[in-house]
Order: sequence, then structure tokens, then C-alpha cells
Amino acid sequence: MLNREMPCGDYAGQPVSEVMEKARKMHQITRSGMVYDWWLVSAAGAGFALFREPHHTEQEIHAAKTQLKSDRDVIGRIRIVDLREPKAQLDELVTRFGAKPEPFGVPDIPKAPMGVIYRGSCLVFDIFGSFDGYSLGDALPYGFVEVEEWASRPFRMAWKNDALRAIVTYCEHDVSVTVDESEEGYALRLQSAAAFYREY
Repeated sequence: MLNREMPCGDYAGQPVSEVMEKARKMHQITRSGMVYDWWLVSAAGAGFALFREPHHTEQEIHAAKTQLKSDRDVIGRIRIVDLREPKAQLDELVTRFGAKPEPFGVPDIPKAPMGVIYRGSCLVFDIFGSFDGYSLGDALPYGFVEVEEWASRPFRMAWKNDALRAIVTYCEHDVSVTVDESEEGYALRLQSAAAFYREY
């Protein structure tokens, strides 16, 4: 996933591999072994992004965040640029929401191929409700794009990932993720969702 573009900071839009190489040359590596990038936000401090490679653990991420917050003037939340495969990221995300897969057809199209749906809630790990649709969008794996025509911000937001044949929907802290095994099923689900959101 090093061929993806940097999503934030002064190097936004540049290949992640190039940004990481520059950061390493500048010795921007935490004690837990995570490369990071930073950019000036104001006279009060800077924004930071940590690069999560496949071998990094949650403990190493926590240690890296703690170090940056202690040693540097961090403004806002520290972004995580996740370099794992999108499928692995999505599997971890649905687990975080307490969701389990259930067979799920395409609404109003009885003969469509079956897919699966994961239903969960942000409140599973965030009882205060501060993790909203915008937070979810930031946490989604690389390749998800927001479908603005389906949104009613901030109450409802939706994203799709054609490579994973997945649709993620946020609605007032509830989260649903559909994944289709076939291109046909995914195309029909997109069609069904578009028709639904045009009406509602």
C-alpha cells in the first residue's frame, strides 16, 4: 500500500513511499519504531500523522501517540496512515463496532446474489458519542469514497469501495457494512441504495 497518496499534511497527494523516505532521512521515527510526518498548523503547534505498517501493534501505536503528545506541540488528533491491506483493515473495523456477519440480499431485488451485512454501533467503544460519521470516514481503509448523494449530514453518511465491493453506512451512531461476493450483486446493491436514498 506504499503506492497510495498521502491523505494529509504538507505532502498531501504525494506517494506515501516518498513521504516516508523523507521522514526517515529526517529521523522522524518514534521509540516504538513508527515513522511519522508533521506539518505546521499555527504558532501553537503542528499536525502529525503516524504510518502504520503491517507489523505494528496497537501497543506500539499507543506508545507512539503518547510520545508525540509528550515531546511535541500536537494540535488536533494524530492521524493514522494505515498501510495494511484494505480487507484486513475493514475486518478489524467491523469487529471494533461489535458487528457480526449475517446473510443479506439486495432489498427489492429477490433474485440478486446474496451478500453479507455487518450491523454495529459506534457506542460499543464510545459511550459519549464523540465518534461520529466524520470520524468513521477518517477511519475507513484506503479506497473508500463518500457517496454524497446518499448523505444527510451529520446524521447519515455513506461510503463505497468498488475494489472490496463494500458499502459503509453511518446513521446516528449505528454502522452497517455490506460486502458482496460478486460484481453483479454489488452493482445491484448500489442501484438499490441509490433508489432508496433518492426517496428518503
